Amino acid sequence: MTHARRLADLNKQEASDYKDRFVASLPARIERLRSLAAATGGPSADVLNLSVPSLDDLWRWGSSHLAWRRGAAPPADSAAVPEKLDLATVEPAEELPIWFLDSPATWGRFTKDSLWMINDLGCYLGEVVRAECPTARWKVGQSRRRGYIHQNRPVLDGLPVGVAEPISTTGGLAHEHLFGRASRGLIDYAIRWTNASGQAL
Repeated sequence: MTHARRLADLNKQEASDYKDRFVASLPARIERLRSLAAATGGPSADVLNLSVPSLDDLWRWGSSHLAWRRGAAPPADSAAVPEKLDLATVEPAEELPIWFLDSPATWGRFTKDSLWMINDLGCYLGEVVRAECPTARWKVGQSRRRGYIHQNRPVLDGLPVGVAEPISTTGGLAHEHLFGRASRGLIDYAIRWTNASGQAL
């Protein structure tokens, strides 16, 4: 997808069109993820069957492919002020997921491959949740509230918890993982968002 604008800056029609393109791209993104996993010692395509349990194997593999950009890791202490990121060292926005533009100084700290891994793990998480919850559907995240963080992003609606945004959630998990903070990963959110039976947090 060619882009040079923040999602938050799109008008309603542009956001709706982007959401439709995003949904149409999901099968290819998930197939790419399966192929990459199979080629790099990750779970097989049979394991990555869009089930809730598959998220454990997927996260174990996918999180091992996450990394900070060289010299760009933020301080582990969240109260510390990070050094300013030199955006000249980051690839052109057209080579990165569109949501990168919403916060380049934050997302630019991850490597290009990590950003696409976050993107595709989030796509997979979203489709697992949609398969698990029959009322879930992709829609455009919109609110009149100023500073709404999911503005114009594809979000999942119709969940027991209301609305969820899988890609930014995966980005947050990636951040925590690289600092060594314990987490079960993607599966916790799938369970929480769907109240999936037979699983415990």
